[in-house]
Amino acid sequence: MFSVVNCTVAFKIINDDDNFQQQQQQTSLTDQQFLAIAQHGANTEYCPSRFHAIIMRIRTRAGRTVAALVFRSARVVLTGVPHPDKAQTFAQRVLRRLQHTQQHITTTTEHQHHHHHHHLPFVIYQLRVVNIVGVHTFGQRVSVERLEAHIRAAAGGGGGSSCIYEPSMFPALRWRLPRNSGGATATCLLYISGKVVVTGVATMCALRAAFAFVQDTVVPNYFR
Repeated sequence: MFSVVNCTVAFKIINDDDNFQQQQQQTSLTDQQFLAIAQHGANTEYCPSRFHAIIMRIRTRAGRTVAALVFRSARVVLTGVPHPDKAQTFAQRVLRRLQHTQQHITTTTEHQHHHHHHHLPFVIYQLRVVNIVGVHTFGQRVSVERLEAHIRAAAGGGGGSSCIYEPSMFPALRWRLPRNSGGATATCLLYISGKVVVTGVATMCALRAAFAFVQDTVVPNYFR
């Protein structure tokens, strides 16, 4: 049985107001909003000469780190989320941190102009999982060379798979799986040791299908 080791999640942040249709057209954070996040966000790093997004890091109870990339476009990308079921949880944690930074805009504005400006809270919009990485280890070593030859022969016959195996440059067979194995973009890394990594899928259903295809192909025919 495979295990999920990492997920990438994306969403947008928009202001929570009555004019939702207009908010859907919002293309970016204001300069004030973005700088407030960079200056006051907890565990944030912003170095525009190296990378144009703010990096916010969140520690999980298990001791791993989830990174949130906050772009001026109001798009947020979370990497290192441990499972798709946790997408909403970590998005909400990021949202609370982002919202807290906006209090500093109000304070500055009040100080400069001596009147109150109400800053609407952010809400999460279009939250979705964009990639899942799963891992499985077979109990035996795999004959990667024979599998590569099989995939190449099948690809020549229109089988829908393709692969690259250059062990002097990368120790795994990089195998682009056919569409019916869980989606057009599913990619498998298969090591001689029997370790399998599948990435490029956005749903657990697609991940299960991809692993099932790899298992059905490898187990009967390509163990050493």
